[in-house]
Amino acid sequence: KVTDKHGTILLERTAETNQAMSAPTASIMTDILRSTVTDGLAKRAQITNIAVAGKTGTTTDNYDAWFVGFTPYYSAAVWIGNDVNLELDEGSASATRVWQLVMNEVHKGLESKKFVMDESLVTAEVDIKSGKLPSELSALDPRGSTVRTEYFLEGTVPIEIDDVHVHATVCNASGKLATPWCS
Repeated sequence: KVTDKHGTILLERTAETNQAMSAPTASIMTDILRSTVTDGLAKRAQITNIAVAGKTGTTTDNYDAWFVGFTPYYSAAVWIGNDVNLELDEGSASATRVWQLVMNEVHKGLESKKFVMDESLVTAEVDIKSGKLPSELSALDPRGSTVRTEYFLEGTVPIEIDDVHVHATVCNASGKLATPWCS
């Protein structure tokens, strides 16, 4: 239940539930939100040996910051802001830190746990820059390999090959595409 500062109940759990999305779709969304924590802006939300997924948020004027996250055990949301619009010194990173501090305590002593993906999903390697199947050049990207294994609903795996990466000759003198006048 949710109460205000006076103990008045604002929201209380009911036995009625509604399915918002299919289990395979929920698994894919969980994986997307998990990557926000493992590879994105919410890295500070990580909890040792417990999978975490979530989403950061900051208003345009930096008046409000959020982190809403969940683990296989619990979910929680943190909002940092004021009733009066005062600009925050920091965006969602502060909400993410608070979330991690609280949830780290909540999860103390709990068994290591990962998210369980729906068994009907299939995996395939894709190029993260094009969203298509990797080409020979995907692994040669100078920024590092752009090949990643992702989950898909059956029948939705890409069939086209990456066309973002191309082999090109670069002029040593200019650092741009070579022309006939390049030494």
